[in-house]
This record gives sequence, C-alpha cells and structure tokens, in this order.
Amino acid sequence: MLSLTFWANIPSHPHLDLCSALAATPEVDLRIVFAHHVPPERTVLGWDQDALESRFAALGARFLDGRSPLQALRIITHEWDRLHCFHGIWVHPALTVALIWQRLRRRRLVIYSEASNPYLSRSSFKAVLKGLLGHWIGHWQGASLLAASRLASTFYRPFGFEGDRVLPFGYYRAAPSPDLLKTSPQPGASFVYVGQFVPRKGVDLLLDAVRPLFDQYPDLGLTLYGGGTHEAALRQQVAGLARVHFGGVLRDSEVQSRIAGAAALILPSRWDGWGLIVNEALAVGVPCLVSDQCGSAEVISPGIDGDVFPAGNAAGLRDCLERHLQRRDQWPQMRLEAQKKGAALAADQAAARLVKWLQALYP
Repeated sequence: MLSLTFWANIPSHPHLDLCSALAATPEVDLRIVFAHHVPPERTVLGWDQDALESRFAALGARFLDGRSPLQALRIITHEWDRLHCFHGIWVHPALTVALIWQRLRRRRLVIYSEASNPYLSRSSFKAVLKGLLGHWIGHWQGASLLAASRLASTFYRPFGFEGDRVLPFGYYRAAPSPDLLKTSPQPGASFVYVGQFVPRKGVDLLLDAVRPLFDQYPDLGLTLYGGGTHEAALRQQVAGLARVHFGGVLRDSEVQSRIAGAAALILPSRWDGWGLIVNEALAVGVPCLVSDQCGSAEVISPGIDGDVFPAGNAAGLRDCLERHLQRRDQWPQMRLEAQKKGAALAADQAAARLVKWLQALYP
C-alpha cells in the first residue's frame, strides 16, 4: 500500500482530477492538506468554489486556513511514516515549514512543481534563501521531483534533481463526457483563446498577429474567453474589428463545451508554467497552437495535433496561424489526433503512471 499525503496551497481542478484518480486506486491511501480555501480572485475567473471544495471534502481534504505552521508540523509529525508530496517548495509558509521538518528528519518527500514564474518580482534576499532551500532539498537522495514540463526539469536540475528521481509529469484533467467528443466542427476558421487577460499571457501578441489575416481569410474569427486587468487595453487594440469577439469568463464546467469544434486553440503566453487549457482542448479534439515558453508545448506534435511557435514573437505567431489556415484539408485528421493525445493525458492514466513510479522509487 502506498500511503501518500498531498500538500498544496489551494484546491484546483487538476489537483481534484488527479487526487480523485489516486483515491480510486486500490493500492493508494491518499490524504490531502491545503493551506487555504479557494480565494476570491479565483472565483472571478470562473472557479466554482462550492463544487470544487465539496468534492475535495468527499476525499477527506483538510484545510489549514492560513493558521500557524504549528498545525502543519503537527500533521506531518503525526504522519511521519507516509510519503509526502508538496506542490512546490515555496508556495506557502506553513507548507514550507512542514517540508523543512520532513527534510530535517530525513524522511522521504516529493516535490511536484512547474518552473518558477520569471514575471514575479522577488527580492535578492528571498531569491537567495529560496535557492539555498532548493539545493538543500534537491541534493538529498530521499527527495524526488514531479517536473511539470521540460521547463521545470531545466529549472530544478541545478538544485540537484536528476536521474531517476525526476519524473516528467504535467497537469491533468479527467476525461470529458462522451457527448463532447461528438461535437461537430464550428463553421469557418474559428480560433479561440481561454485564459486571463494579463500581459504574461500574450493576448496582445495574438491580436497583432491575427489582424493582417482577416483580409486574406474571410471566414476567420477569433473568440477570447476570460478576464483580467488588461481587458480594456485589449478591447482598444481591436476596436472596429468585428471578427474578434470577447466571450466573457467561462465557468470551469463550461470551458470544453464552448470550445469544442473550434479550428484551433491558441495559447500565446510569453511564459506559462503549463497551460491546462491545452489538455482541455485536446481532449475534445481541438488542435492547439502553443508558444514554446508554455510547459504544455511539449505535448504538442507539430503538424499532427497542433503547432508550436516562438514566444513573444508576433510574426512567428502569425506564421503559425497561417500554416494552420493553409492546411484545412488536414483539420479532420488533426481533430482525431488531438482527441487521441487528450485521452493519453487523462488524469486516471497519469495517476497510474505516478503510482508505478513512486512504488519503484520508494519500495
């Protein structure tokens, strides 16, 4: 039996789908600890707090609610004989304290993390402290890493995470309902974006890239789903362009039904640790055009189920969009290939792979 405790800052949809799959695995005894409940800034992005947390409650999840790190210490001291998996090294003080205590006692642990966000400003002092902590953990043979993309593997390698102690492991969602897999293609060349309207996401680059293509492709349309601080600037950027539509914020339960049948999903991020919308789009047969600074770019097979373009480069993105528009005869096959790729990225398959790796690493 694999006794596993999963620690994270807040509940999330990929956490839920992976934890549900792990909990359904007979050889896993799973426990879950969160530092906080779902914060308001996530609910305005379409997260259903009640639905998300009620499902975690059914899995027995515990919440620290920002209370003293002593509570986290009590939990990890009492559960000393379990394998503890932390979503990140520096995500929350209480979790970091528990992680340090686990390392001091030389007990086995797993870090599940994407690469550090280069768009977050940090003081030099904090950066040094976090680097020292990373080295202290990463060079210990009892610590292993679930690297959410090659970006994460590259980021954590200098900390000592190497070899069979590293498992490439992204983020995953449960398989969609069978009805969504039968969705007919939308008319014309319907491109979609789903995500936040913030500079890091590169929506401004997408609008610059697509503007010249509207004259060449009369049936081309772009729908932007989401919200954020940059929305007013983006609306001003495309003022007068009738074929760019702002669709508002989607609830998590709506995303796949609204994008199914699109000609392509575009993720133009200047940087994205992963980009879960790529999993969701592939799963319903939508090819994905993704920047090379998104962790999820590594799951795309260019020309087969999508394409990859250089991040921060509007001209490169425009070339990618045009390549996709010029291979319309391949779209039906690309949809089939995207759906196959999405099925391979389902949470139940990821959970089975994770359990097999952990059992071999920590017999």
